[in-house]
Order: sequence, then C-alpha cells, then structure tokens
Amino acid sequence: MRTGKRAIPERRIARLRNPQCSLCALCDSTVNRCIMGRGNAQGSIALIGEAPGEAESRTGKPFMGAAGQELQKILQALDAEDEVYITNICKCRPPNNRTPEECEKKVCMIQYGMPELEIVNPKAIVLLGKTASDMFAMDSRGIVEERLGWSCVATYHPAYYFYTGHNPAVLRCITSAIKLARSVVRGV
Repeated sequence: MRTGKRAIPERRIARLRNPQCSLCALCDSTVNRCIMGRGNAQGSIALIGEAPGEAESRTGKPFMGAAGQELQKILQALDAEDEVYITNICKCRPPNNRTPEECEKKVCMIQYGMPELEIVNPKAIVLLGKTASDMFAMDSRGIVEERLGWSCVATYHPAYYFYTGHNPAVLRCITSAIKLARSVVRGV
C-alpha cells in the first residue's frame, strides 16, 4: 500500500468503483464490473481508451492485453510511465468486444469517468481511439484542443496497430500524441 500524497486520490478512485453496478446492459455481460484506471493517480497526463477487453476483464485493470503491451512499450521508450494515469470511457467489457453503445458510454462517463478525471485532474488528456475522441467531441488527431477544462489530443487506439497489420505509423502517431500532451504539461 502506498503512503503519502499519492494514496489519497487512489483511495478516492477505489471508492468510486462499484462491483455491483447495474446502470447499463454491460453489467450483465461481464465478469469483472467497473474496472477503474491504473497508474499514477496524480499523473499529469491521462490516457483514455474505449472499454476493457478480455485481458482487462480477467485482470481488473485497463490496457493489460496486446494493445496495452504496445502502449506500455511507448511509455517506457518515452520514460513516461510515472506521468500517466490510464483508464477507459466504459468500465465494463462489451460482449464480443463490440463498440459500446451511446447510452453505455454516457452513463459510465457520468457515473465514473468524470468523477475519476476530477480526482486525477490531469493537465492533459490523450484520447485513444474513436470512442474516447467522440466522448470529448474531438474530430482531429494530433492537435491540442480544450475540452471540459482539459487540454486534449486525439490519436489512434493502440489496438488499431493490430488491425492495420502492424503499421508502425500508428505507433508513431500515438507516440507523437503523448509527446504533444507532455509539451502542454511542461508549457513548451
């Protein structure tokens, strides 16, 4: 158990989690309900994806599958692991890995996502993929826009790397987005 300043937001986030959540249909189709974020709960950058996948549902942590491994490599290469908090728009796994429905995304963001972000209070947010970008009304990748009081930058979801046959340009875009968020945080 961590102590000091860092433990306070982590405990607050843990209290948000409701393993008996029944706010939407996703609760009926998942083993591990309400998977909250991981990483530095006082991180200056939040990375937000779509929803838990199979590995995430099994472990109870976001970005633990193949896409998460690629993201972890990027963070390690940038020496940014201690700067980020990683979470998803939806906290439960959609059946057959489908895209979450609009009502599922909205109820999850209202009940869990926004309170979670208010606790973490990042200086910048990297939106990983279409679902996260749409929730923040971001249309363009690779530019910083203010949304809900946060500096946001949209990019590809790491899973897109696999869908494109391991196109390295996808990973370069994700890396650039994280670097851009970092420059915002540092005031560069």
